[in-house]
Amino acid sequence: MKNNIKAYKTFGISPMLSIIVPVYNVEKYLGECLDSVISQDADDYEVVLVNDGSTDDSLVVLKEYEKKYPHCHVYNKVNGGLSSARNYGVDKATGKYVYFLDSDDKFYDDKCISFMIEELQKANLDALYFDGESFFESRKLQEQNPFYVNAYQRKNSYGDFYKGESLFKAFVEHGEYFPSSCLACYRKSFLQEHSLSFDEGYLYEDNLFTFKVMLSAKTVRHIDRKVLSRRVRAGSITQSSLTFENLKSYLRAWLQMRKFWEERKTGDASEAMGIIVDGVKSGVVLSYNSLSLSERERVAELSPYERHELKSALPASVDNGNGEYVFPYMFMKKNSAVAIYGAGKVGRAFYGQATRCDFVRIVAWVDANVASISAENLPVTTPDSLKNALFDYVLIAIEREDVANGARQTLLDLGVPNSKILWFGNYYPWNFAYDRIIYPLTEILRKLAVSGEKRLWLFMLPEHGNMGDYAIGYAAFDFLKKFFSDYSLIDITEGEWRGLAFEIKSLVQKNDILFLNGGGDFGDLWNTGKVQRNIVEAFPENKIIFLPNTLTYQGEISENNPSLMRDMAFYDSRKNVHIIFRERNSYEFASKYMKNVYCYPDMVLSKIVPRETKSSREGILLVFRSDKERVFNGRERIKKLLDENRLQYAETDIHQMRYISQGEGRKILEDIIKRFQAAKVVITDRLHGMILSVISQTPCIAFDNSTKKISGVYAWLKDCPNVLLSDEAHLDDLTEQIAKVSAVPCDFKPLDTEFQKMAEEIRKIIG
Repeated sequence: MKNNIKAYKTFGISPMLSIIVPVYNVEKYLGECLDSVISQDADDYEVVLVNDGSTDDSLVVLKEYEKKYPHCHVYNKVNGGLSSARNYGVDKATGKYVYFLDSDDKFYDDKCISFMIEELQKANLDALYFDGESFFESRKLQEQNPFYVNAYQRKNSYGDFYKGESLFKAFVEHGEYFPSSCLACYRKSFLQEHSLSFDEGYLYEDNLFTFKVMLSAKTVRHIDRKVLSRRVRAGSITQSSLTFENLKSYLRAWLQMRKFWEERKTGDASEAMGIIVDGVKSGVVLSYNSLSLSERERVAELSPYERHELKSALPASVDNGNGEYVFPYMFMKKNSAVAIYGAGKVGRAFYGQATRCDFVRIVAWVDANVASISAENLPVTTPDSLKNALFDYVLIAIEREDVANGARQTLLDLGVPNSKILWFGNYYPWNFAYDRIIYPLTEILRKLAVSGEKRLWLFMLPEHGNMGDYAIGYAAFDFLKKFFSDYSLIDITEGEWRGLAFEIKSLVQKNDILFLNGGGDFGDLWNTGKVQRNIVEAFPENKIIFLPNTLTYQGEISENNPSLMRDMAFYDSRKNVHIIFRERNSYEFASKYMKNVYCYPDMVLSKIVPRETKSSREGILLVFRSDKERVFNGRERIKKLLDENRLQYAETDIHQMRYISQGEGRKILEDIIKRFQAAKVVITDRLHGMILSVISQTPCIAFDNSTKKISGVYAWLKDCPNVLLSDEAHLDDLTEQIAKVSAVPCDFKPLDTEFQKMAEEIRKIIG
């Protein structure tokens, strides 16, 4: 920062830009942040430093900068959280525009402020949008959080829009909507005119603020220039374990955003708004699923309205008998012999649930007041009958602790060992904590209730909205049902494993065979690679088989990638683990370092969806990805070529960008396939854009992605005349390619021989 004081200081003229820096206990990072500000090559700005009740030496640091640099102004306030500090900073700011810089982050370079001021002066913008990058405190943090590597960098420059909702729609359609208030600079009067401020007392404040700002703005501009360098560190809000406060904040953001959306559903951006609102709703579900049981119990602190809306967001709960009490399955082993003590409301609910579910065996139901219920003809006997009963546990079905203690004493007097007496009164009442525990657990128990001695488990079925992964899961389920009909099959979603790992581990027997759903997630590019390792570590005695997958890493597939080589060593040391790859590149690399590896096609290639010959095909369907696997940059060029040749086209994506249940997924997948079948040709850089085209008998032109899995899987399809693997170098030949793939009838046949061989291979593994 320049040391000369500008005219706006001398003559009371407001600066162009106010940099607002909220500060709370960040003395370790504060100097680096402020140095990135004072080193800027611009003058026409001020720095509003809001000390939000820090208890470390942050205020000392701030005072030093204020004393040394006239542009820095320190304001001290009682702690109120990030939102409160930002709002306070806006009130104190004197600039025409405001920018929010978090105190553990920094500017990307020394020209960021001059860039913002220059762009802001070109037009009376409500908001200027730009990009950023992440930097990590440690390599470990980077490996644990691959999402943040490209979390703030867009691949496109969107330019000027006269409605913020138009830019919002473009961001969402390209998968480049980032809800960070630090990725834009705002006209202060615009924020004040529309009462746009941060929601105080809640986390995830940027979700609601960014959403409302973009959809309220008029003239906006985006330039693909990095301004923000965001620090990813241990202990930050984004790195902390989830608590009830996280759930409450996600719920608040979802409800407010949904209300805002419902008031504007007639606009062009309505569909895009719905996608983002559904994404935050998924955050509600996932954060709830990640809470500990004690944290889930705090749902009672929500208002009745909030509890009702939370329940509506979660999967429908299972009928629990009388709607008030839930049998405590999670504290018992399957097939335990259980006697229930108590025939009141709790005992009746427990008896009904336990006898229907068949998870445990109810060998006796007793109550000291049998006489008072004798007219009801319930199978209840006196506690004395326990002397002749064989049981593993006696479950006291009484909610009140003082009454339960009296029952415990009665049992002790009868000679029942204290170690066999169970009481969990705090867990008996039905509440929201069970919606993500008892519902999925009861569904699993129902499957187990009809299971035979030979059991297969299919883990890692998706709930994240990428319909290619759903297609893999459905195909895997059908494959196992077809070739292993002598086994019972229990399927487990990724969400069920995350929320019920402890309970599921107690249900898996050592002779059970475990399958992990296939796909493109073996590695560190996606978080599922970490979950896969977690499952393998949880079951060291079970045979575990990865269905056809692909090595998917942030770095290159080579010996120089430490994360990859660590996984090779990890899985090779697990003699019970067998891994199937779906293309030769992954298989040939892995086979150098692991013994139990195989190569068979993607599971979806076992399917076929006949097309109604009466229906006509029209137009070109573009199916492109916009996530971190994307490398193809010819999308706009393709659209231009199609326009020049007067070829009609439409765009879609097979990623729904929201939580989707396994049941809902089948219908959505059917609709996607129907849309594929209505197209003359599909052009895609998604692997399952290609595969769904093939199995639905639709001509397809495919471009490879960053993992090379498209070209790898294409090897199974190279003799199919309706599928063409292309690249950016041959885009000028696009019209000829379209004519070529659509010239002959589609006649793909499922790869039955390969899947028969794979089934035989699995039989050998199972033994």
